[in-house]
Amino acid sequence: MGFNDFTLAFADKFTTYLMQQRQLADSAIHKNLTTLKNFLGYAQDRGLHTNAAFKRFAWRRREPSILTLTTREVCAIADLVLPCGSYLDNSRALFLLGCYTGLRYSDISALRPEHIFETSLRITTQKTAEDQVIPLRPEARDIVARIRVGSLRPISNPKLNLYVKELAKLAGIDREVERVRYRGGQRLSERGPKYAYVTTHTARRTFVTLALEDGIEMSRVMKLSGHSTWAAFKRYVNVTDDSAAEAFAAVYGQ
Repeated sequence: MGFNDFTLAFADKFTTYLMQQRQLADSAIHKNLTTLKNFLGYAQDRGLHTNAAFKRFAWRRREPSILTLTTREVCAIADLVLPCGSYLDNSRALFLLGCYTGLRYSDISALRPEHIFETSLRITTQKTAEDQVIPLRPEARDIVARIRVGSLRPISNPKLNLYVKELAKLAGIDREVERVRYRGGQRLSERGPKYAYVTTHTARRTFVTLALEDGIEMSRVMKLSGHSTWAAFKRYVNVTDDSAAEAFAAVYGQ
């Protein structure tokens, strides 16, 4: 397949394959198409082809619903009585470190003692290769202390996703919630207990949402989370009905 084969007809077939055969949601189709466009643009800039059809490739991105934990739910997981050093104790520490720092799990699993300072972490992120300084809350310092002594064990992301669901269930995070996704422009909805939808990425989104609710300026939260644009950042912000009502009451009264 040559560069001239990347036509609008190809884009139609490609997105149909992603939607029907791969069963991808609209947001994932958009991501795949954007990656392809970036590659073709990179090649064009270097004189490898002159086909400009790729610039017209498009797919509407409709974001799925955002799941985050409340402060109370994070505390419920933190307060679980678990055997020290057990797989659930280890998984809880990894998950909570994401809630406390906003780091992606890929960065948490790569943490080493040399990244740890008295009140902060200093890392080069895996995804963007950017240098970041992450302030550590007291609760996070207790967890990173386990990294210093080698008692916190990184595990695979799929396994941790299973274990955090188990933790959330033990913590009583079982309120029924709605999960919304979009595929081919259609709204797909399912309902279930909240713990069933918790993943490692929930921790990062929880950090962003709770930091904003606690009054930290958006620009500072974006710096900590490593987001450079509002378009990317907003996919991590979950303004719940309760938090909106509390903010309204704080300004205008009950």
